Amino acid sequence: MGNHRVSETQLDPSLGDPALALRNAWKTLRYDHPEIATTLENGTTKVYDVPKNDADVKAWLDETFVVSSCPDVDALNSTLEPYLMPRLFYLPSFSGCVLRISHWRIDGMGCQLLIRALLQALVDQRSNIVFGSEPDRLSSGFDEVVQTPPVDTSTASDAATRMIQSAFAALPTVEIPVTHQKSASPTAFSHQTISIDSKTASSILSGCKAHPLSFTAALQAAVVVTTYELTKEGQSPKDLPPSSEFFFETAKTLNSRYKARHDEPYPNEVDPPFLSYNAQYLAQHKAALSMPRPARDPNATREAQPWIGSLGKIETKITPSDAEGTVKWSDFVLHLDIGSADISLHVWSERGELKLDAGWNEAYWSREDVEKVMRHTLARLEKEVVAV
Repeated sequence: MGNHRVSETQLDPSLGDPALALRNAWKTLRYDHPEIATTLENGTTKVYDVPKNDADVKAWLDETFVVSSCPDVDALNSTLEPYLMPRLFYLPSFSGCVLRISHWRIDGMGCQLLIRALLQALVDQRSNIVFGSEPDRLSSGFDEVVQTPPVDTSTASDAATRMIQSAFAALPTVEIPVTHQKSASPTAFSHQTISIDSKTASSILSGCKAHPLSFTAALQAAVVVTTYELTKEGQSPKDLPPSSEFFFETAKTLNSRYKARHDEPYPNEVDPPFLSYNAQYLAQHKAALSMPRPARDPNATREAQPWIGSLGKIETKITPSDAEGTVKWSDFVLHLDIGSADISLHVWSERGELKLDAGWNEAYWSREDVEKVMRHTLARLEKEVVAV
C-alpha cells in the first residue's frame, strides 16, 4: 500500500531550474535521512549500501527522481507500478511534488517530517556533499529508542495475549456493504477530498473543546456512528443507545485511550506498560493475521469499514524554516493506494480549513457511496459537537 504526499510548490527564480533544484534536494535528503535508500531483505531486515562513488549516487537519483509530463496526480497514478525504493516525482505542469513511499517504511507523521526536510533542503541548496557517514543517521531499533524497563518474557507474553484476546472478543465488526458485490480482485484506486471552511472548522473545534473531547476522538466516534447507521438493516445491535448518546459514549472512551501513556500500566493496572511488551504483541498479532481464514461464501454480502487517521496541523509540520519566500507550498494532499475493500479516511488542518480525504479501490466502491460516507460522518460530527 503506497503512502504519498502531494504539495504544490512555488520556487524562487534564484534557485534556477526547479527540476535540478529538487533533484539536488532529493540527494541531500538521502544523505540526511538514508532510510529512504534502504532495501528490505528476508522480509524484516533493512539494508543500506553506502555509495562507493558519484556514479552510484547518480544511478540512485536516476532511478528514484522522476520529472513527469503527466498533467495531474491522477494521471500520474494511473501510470505507476509497484517498486521497492521511494520515489520523488516533479510535475512541471502544476509545479507539483509527489513523494511516493511505502507505508511499511514510514507512517503519516514521519512522512510529513520527511517532506519538511525535503523543502528545507530546497531552501538550503547544499553542495559538495560527501557520502559515507550516512549509517550513523539510520534509525535505531525499537527497543533502543523506547528504552523501557525490562519485563520477563512470561509477563510480557501474558499481557500481549490479553490484549489480543480483548480485540477478538469484540468480533464480528460492524461493516457497510460495498457498492460492487461481485468484484473479487482489486483494480485501480481513487480518492476524494472534501474541504471544510474555516468558520465551520472553528465551530467544530470549539465544540470539541467545550465537551471536552479531542477532535480526533470526536471524528472517530462520528465514523463509528456512521458505520452503524449505514450498515445493512438488521445488522446493528438492537440494544444500541440513541445516536447522540452512543456518539458521546464512544468519543469519551476514545478520548481516554488517546490520553493513555504507554509508559504506564496498560490497558489495566495488572499489565506492565504497553511499550514493554509491544514486541510480543506484534509477534502474536502477526501470527493471528497469518492464520488461515475460512473460505468466503460467494453469495454472502461483501462488507467493509472506514478507518480514520488524523494528521494534525499541516503547516506546522511541513513548512521549512528561514524560507524567506524561497520555497512556498500552496496545497497538500494525502493519498493511500488501497488494495482492500476498506475505505481509508484521513483528516488534517490546513491554514484554518479542515480537509477530509478518502481513498478506496474502484473494484469495490463507487465515488457516490464513498462521498456519502464522508458527508454523513461530517454531518454527524457537526450535529453532535456544534451548539445550535
